Amino acid sequence: MACSGLSQSTTNGWSVDARSARSRAASQIATACIDVDRGTSVTDGPSFRTKVRSGLIWSLVQNWGLRIGSLLVFMLLARILSPRDMGLFAAASTVVAFCALFVESGLGEAVVQRAQVTPQQLNCIFVINITLALVVIAGLWLAADWIAAYMKLPELAWILRISCLSILISAACFGQNAMYRRRFEYRILAIASLIATTVSGA
Repeated sequence: MACSGLSQSTTNGWSVDARSARSRAASQIATACIDVDRGTSVTDGPSFRTKVRSGLIWSLVQNWGLRIGSLLVFMLLARILSPRDMGLFAAASTVVAFCALFVESGLGEAVVQRAQVTPQQLNCIFVINITLALVVIAGLWLAADWIAAYMKLPELAWILRISCLSILISAACFGQNAMYRRRFEYRILAIASLIATTVSGA
């Protein structure tokens, strides 16, 4: 029963995350109207319309591909793992995903929408994201035993301590991913996300 509830909670979380991702992508395409390399407006002419159209298509490919891939991985694990192990996986995924929300802190959106972005600002964002990631990871390491006891899953403690390291990897990519979105290079993001999902499922 607990495993079923955790799985349902995780599935609902993915649904909300998918809607949020589509809304965020549409907002980014509508507001990112400055070419970062030349510092000039790109809202005029067919070139901008082409970028918007291509960005929207690839953004949809990325979001739906990621969600469908994650769902397939989840279904595969449900067939391989025991109900208790599946519950551990769902619990760890939920906790790590929640903690990861505190790392990005909207800095990526600021990069996308800001008129001019300097290398110094990008370096500052990178340092902030890495620092926040380390703080969150340290907090999870210290609180892992308490979280496992609260959920009545003793094995969860070390699963959390290992899986939370992925937060640091994600934090190192936030700034670069924002720059790709700023330049409407959603194709690169889509391909990278699909490859990552495929590799993680393998």
